[in-house]
Amino acid sequence: MKIQRKVMATIGAVSLVAGLVAVTPTAAYAATYGTMTVSPTGPYTVGQVVTVSASGLSSPVGGTNGGGISVSTCVGNSNPQLGPGSCATPTSTVNGSVPATPLAAYAFGFSGDTYSTDISIPDNNPGIFTDYPTYACNNAATSQCKIALSDFTGNGPVQIPIRYVYGTLSLSPAGPYLPGDQVTVTASGMASPSGGTGGGLLASTCVGNGNPQLGPGSCASPSSTLNGSVPVPALAEYGFGFSGDTYSTTISIPGHDAGLFTD
Repeated sequence: MKIQRKVMATIGAVSLVAGLVAVTPTAAYAATYGTMTVSPTGPYTVGQVVTVSASGLSSPVGGTNGGGISVSTCVGNSNPQLGPGSCATPTSTVNGSVPATPLAAYAFGFSGDTYSTDISIPDNNPGIFTDYPTYACNNAATSQCKIALSDFTGNGPVQIPIRYVYGTLSLSPAGPYLPGDQVTVTASGMASPSGGTGGGLLASTCVGNGNPQLGPGSCASPSSTLNGSVPVPALAEYGFGFSGDTYSTTISIPGHDAGLFTD
């Protein structure tokens, strides 16, 4: 029976913000309303096109959306989003040129309940955000960008974090799997992480489908149980202090019981 979850090597987390910010966007991000999804879910490659969709936009905070909405990539972590300069614009570049699908989209005069548009994932170079000239989106804990949808008064749905892909991953043997099966997780190309490893890496089973992986609580841990006890090998393995190019470890496939993911 195939386990419909992702077995993956996870290194840190980066967020992307699609920001809806007046007729040109002027406000900083503030209150939340509506809901937003990003498809596909991450991790992402530089320049990858994603679809940002939102609903519940017909009742904006304060009774007005300021003349429209914006979807963009914005700074994250503890860095305040001060206004449109904290987010990418439709003329922002990826590796030196404006992509065919821009990094941001503005919907002037928007007045509906639902909205959907495509944007591209930014590169890992500084210069995207005029409010933060040296800030670059990557997998480092201090450089976590987000995808946000915001109206021109600075309000919108909760922003969604993203990770960047790097390296390659393989599983042996290949699936489908049964609960308790042992698989060897091997990764290469790990010597050039996008923003550092954050002190190590994790091989684990994580939520999949349309569910964003919010952090370690979206994945199994080495102390997670299978049929009431911790299996050998465990459902996850940490590589603390990892700094090489290749990594390999063996983990067990989880069962079908709820409660594996604290998120």
